[in-house]
Amino acid sequence: MLGVIPSIVRTWKSSNCVAGYDWSTIRCFGSTGEASNVDEYLWLMGRACYKPVIEYCGGTEIGGGFVSGSLLQAQSLAAFSTPAMGCSLYILGSNGLPIVSTNQAHLLF
Repeated sequence: MLGVIPSIVRTWKSSNCVAGYDWSTIRCFGSTGEASNVDEYLWLMGRACYKPVIEYCGGTEIGGGFVSGSLLQAQSLAAFSTPAMGCSLYILGSNGLPIVSTNQAHLLF
């Protein structure tokens, strides 16, 4: 696994500084820290035979997160597919009460 942030991928792509590197042993990428860009991550995946990029969001500086990608689910580039392990998410209505919870994750993602 290779951990990346979107700004380094943007720099690699624009400068072509990684041309000629062998990325064949990378099994997947992990991305966190900033908003991702579909075109840049498609370029990144192309370096490693289109291995997936797993997104991770929330609290990365303390080792925790809110939403993530997963190798067990279909993924979309620059998007999340599931609440992070151990996390309960709720969408609150205008009355402050939950209208969607992690138990209804199929509605969230």
